Amino acid sequence: MTVEHSPAKALRRLPALYVGLGLASATLLLFELTLMRLFAVAEWYHFAFLSVGVALLGNTVGGVAVALVGASRARQMANGAAMAFPWSLALAYWALNRIPFDSYRLAWEPRQLAYLVLYDVGLAIPFAVGGYLVAYCLAMEKERAHRLYAANLVGSALGALALLGLLPTLGGEGTVWAAVGLGALGAGGLAYAQRFDAPLRRKAVGKLALPLNGLALACALAGLIGRPAWWALRLSPYKALRYALQAPGARLEWSRWHASARIDVISGEQIHSAPGLSLRYEGRLPPQDGLTLDGDDLVAITRRTAAEDRAFLRYLPLSVATALRPGGTALIIYPRGGMDVAVALEYGLKRVAVVEDNPLLFHVVRDLYGEFTGGLYRDPRLELVLSDGRSALQSTKEQYDLIVLSLAESYHPLTAGTYGLREDYRYTVEGISAALERLTPQGILVITRWAQDPPAESLRAAAIIVEALERAGKDPRKHLLAYRSWATVTLLASPDPWSPEEISAVRQHCERLGFDMAYYEGMPPEEANRFNRLQGPGDYEALTALLEAPDRRTFYRTQFYDVSPPTDDRPFFGHYFRWRQLPVIVRQWGKTWQPFGG
Repeated sequence: MTVEHSPAKALRRLPALYVGLGLASATLLLFELTLMRLFAVAEWYHFAFLSVGVALLGNTVGGVAVALVGASRARQMANGAAMAFPWSLALAYWALNRIPFDSYRLAWEPRQLAYLVLYDVGLAIPFAVGGYLVAYCLAMEKERAHRLYAANLVGSALGALALLGLLPTLGGEGTVWAAVGLGALGAGGLAYAQRFDAPLRRKAVGKLALPLNGLALACALAGLIGRPAWWALRLSPYKALRYALQAPGARLEWSRWHASARIDVISGEQIHSAPGLSLRYEGRLPPQDGLTLDGDDLVAITRRTAAEDRAFLRYLPLSVATALRPGGTALIIYPRGGMDVAVALEYGLKRVAVVEDNPLLFHVVRDLYGEFTGGLYRDPRLELVLSDGRSALQSTKEQYDLIVLSLAESYHPLTAGTYGLREDYRYTVEGISAALERLTPQGILVITRWAQDPPAESLRAAAIIVEALERAGKDPRKHLLAYRSWATVTLLASPDPWSPEEISAVRQHCERLGFDMAYYEGMPPEEANRFNRLQGPGDYEALTALLEAPDRRTFYRTQFYDVSPPTDDRPFFGHYFRWRQLPVIVRQWGKTWQPFGG
């Protein structure tokens, strides 16, 4: 379909057409990427994929609509689309924020399916409207398609780049207002271009397009300046930030957006966190504030201004490993609130590299909480490294006595499937191989995971270590140790075999702290399950079976959960689902806590 215009009219309308198309394209990409971040905060990271799906669906609908209607009708609909575009963006955010969709209640509340449909339709509308405008412009000016494509692609690229600056500056909600304003400018440019078609100037829809886009721009500016409370992003009630703020006296101290995550800091007397803390510790935890990433995975920022504030650090699982290498060097990946860093310094490590993938985390602990933490991140022994954890392992040339993969996630039952699709290149065979290569010959790789029943999480972590050691030509039975607290399982791997003296030292530390040994070569069964007693087989039985299995592929296939070691091709450490679980999931549907399918 080609819409004909006189040469004079075409020349007058082309600048507005190119600019309008570029701005509309920028708006679509900016809004799509903003939706990904909004979903990650409001719901869960895997809902962020939904924004890509609804964007593709909406653009397809818009393009098909242009092809199905006649030229005259398409021209009139283009003015209507230009009039509606910025308002549809606001409507989509309203759908995200106000429709009471609850993914956790899908199992027993059928109306949630209706809410999900409304959710998707509301989010697809702006992409359908914007897709219609883009397709109409290309169909209208076929002889200038190359220039229109250029405007479309340049605008899309600029929209994606704009997110990097707008999100930290305006926040997620403010970036939506920015998208509305940008969409109003783009749609206004396209509407202005259409005004050179004389018949449309006499149509109401053509007359309304420019004023309504101007009104949308004014509303966007007012929203950016006023930041109304009703526009604030609504979080899922199951997010750690949401329920932490429900406690008496809890308050939000600080909140900032970054392109990779939103960081929030909460204060309140109810915050107490020390994963795996020994039950032999009889003191009180020092005051703590909470820190969340994307509204979840709450970790503690701990006061560290007096000797009594540091006493509990020697009762944490990491203390066993650091006590083996006092005065050494360490690389700690994703300590978040800094507790593992405090343990390392407590044992006198002379140099510690701290890796985080978000600069706001360094800002919070070093600057906002510098005095509260006793200058933890200002200690001259520390090197703060802003990098992805895997990249840090592969880029450094140094050798460390300790490499610690901190427990950066909150506890989630395996049946929840909460992290099933989250990529984590630290916990792959290649990632662990890179970590082992960065250790000194007597160095220690420390991995702490949550204790589960059955112990799928620790078993998968051990499977990764076993595969990495075997690729390096080592017997994993001689290089692996494991111990368990009441809540966590810690795995220690070393390039050199563990000596009898080192095994004895670990056993003595665990005896003092009341931690159960879970594996070392030749460990007798009676040494397991002594302090934190489990009913039925536990980590010792699972790890021993893994290490002694004549065919590990057969061993993995016999497990109820998928505990095979992830690789860079499938870097999904949290994905434990197997099809054999499906009958159990169906039987328990609506009766147990498994919102995302196991």
